[in-house]
Amino acid sequence: MNDSSETISVLHVDDDPHFADLASTFLERTDPQIDVVTASNPTDGLQLLAETRIDCVVSDYDMPHTNGIDFLEQLRRDHPELPFILYTGKGSEEIASDAISAGVTDYLQKERGTSQYTVLANRIRNAVEQSRAKRATRESQTKLTQIAAKADDVLYMFSADWTELLFVNSAYEDLWGDSIEALEADPKRFLERIHPDDRGRVREVMQIVSEGRSETIEYRVVVDGERRWVRADSKPILDSNGQPERIVGFVRNITAQKRREQQLRSSRARLEALFEHSPDMIAIHDAEGRICDVNERFAEALGYAAADLVGLPVWEIDTTVEPDRARAFWTELPTNDPRRFEAELQRRDGTTFPVEVHLIRLNLDGKDRFVAMDRDISDQKAREHELLRQNERLDRFASVVSHDLRNPLQVAQGRLELLAADCESDHLTDLDAALERMNALVDDLLTLAHEGDAAMDLEVVDLTDLAEACWATVQTDAATLTTNSAPAVRANRQQLRQLLENLFRNAVEHGGGPVTVTVGGLENGFYVADDGRGIPDGERESVFESGYSTSSEGTGYGLSIVDRIVGLHGWERQLVESSAGGARFNVSNVETG
Repeated sequence: MNDSSETISVLHVDDDPHFADLASTFLERTDPQIDVVTASNPTDGLQLLAETRIDCVVSDYDMPHTNGIDFLEQLRRDHPELPFILYTGKGSEEIASDAISAGVTDYLQKERGTSQYTVLANRIRNAVEQSRAKRATRESQTKLTQIAAKADDVLYMFSADWTELLFVNSAYEDLWGDSIEALEADPKRFLERIHPDDRGRVREVMQIVSEGRSETIEYRVVVDGERRWVRADSKPILDSNGQPERIVGFVRNITAQKRREQQLRSSRARLEALFEHSPDMIAIHDAEGRICDVNERFAEALGYAAADLVGLPVWEIDTTVEPDRARAFWTELPTNDPRRFEAELQRRDGTTFPVEVHLIRLNLDGKDRFVAMDRDISDQKAREHELLRQNERLDRFASVVSHDLRNPLQVAQGRLELLAADCESDHLTDLDAALERMNALVDDLLTLAHEGDAAMDLEVVDLTDLAEACWATVQTDAATLTTNSAPAVRANRQQLRQLLENLFRNAVEHGGGPVTVTVGGLENGFYVADDGRGIPDGERESVFESGYSTSSEGTGYGLSIVDRIVGLHGWERQLVESSAGGARFNVSNVETG
């Protein structure tokens, strides 16, 4: 077995505790890294998932009051990527097909003898390792995105020895004047356009990063005779043994910065012109923090005369500055290496306002000086504060809906079941329908509250297969589904499932009788149409508003959720009349393949 020392925590759910204990014993004996906890039903299993870190779930299919696929669907709400292996003694092609459609990671039938546990252990380890590898790749890609603060930066990922290009964005072609295809064919090709005087230093840095240390270097790139200065930051991504397995980083074009530095060194007069006419507030101080000069914009914003500010220590006007720490920071700040951070300036009347500071250390006429360019970000902070308040209100709302409403609903449904067992009444059916509608409202409200928080991991999804799987989960009565050249689309599978299910429910609930629902392809997207009674022109935008419904059966949130999902993907939607006189939802600007 794999000699990795990282424990694989497995949850085994089986209604036969003797079999579960036996399987746990053999799994832990077969693979010492596997640690098994057991549950005799899905409810206990979900509780363990909420309390314990689990790497893989192994579940029986046939259990009292439920089955393994229903358990999977419950689990996926909070654990969309957790490996799930259906391990059942009730094997059939139908169950296997349902399991695959439901999104199980693997499917294994119970057999006689102990050799089956070796197979199961291998399946568990493979599923967990693939899941961890996928997560590591996603984290690497996320780090790449976070590293690049500006769209012009070149993002890259290489193998640890720089012999394989794993990723580079299109900014490389603009900065290097070379094609990505050529770089993929020869990953070290980028060295050819580095200035000969800098090429040796770049190779040395590449070797250092391959050995496991992050490095930053500045060098020149020559494209058609033009010299471009760049700064490259490279960082190794280590495996579980602490060895480099990938290298990620970014290259930033700093040519303009270098030119500015040269201009500042060569022309004090030009600096003064920029200093006086800049729309930003500018202050210059020395290494002790004493203000040497300010522009008029700075003085006016703080309510001082410029002469009154000269000689003051920075910490008398910047409430965020702590003198000793600031001096240490200034001492270590390299020359011509700008830094950005936020601060808070205090006006003469005692009021304060937030600013974004761009600080650079320069040699001005032989003197060590620090130039701070400040920009008022009061409006930005106000927007951020309002957004935070909105998110807090949304969290409180979701908490009330999910706990304070769902709990009494569950109590009411339980009491209704007890009442139905004790007596008969026509009112019980109406009461049950009302409670079901309240549950549907709670589900839709929670979906609206959390839909934007879902991770937008995109994959190619076969729309025909997904539509058929969704149709099987919707109460469709006598309705029928047809697919008409439905394409494969690049989308978040779980959110696309939610979109289709809501459109199907809308067609069935508002169609005015048994309807035929069609899912088909467009030139740059897909559509969902029905032959029901349609939606009048004047209501076609209103139906996407939260709470809007023309049916006593609906919650009024289904199409609002559809609209949210379309927006999260960057798609466009249009509601028109179908060829059969019903409703047709066109979804466009979709990447198909």
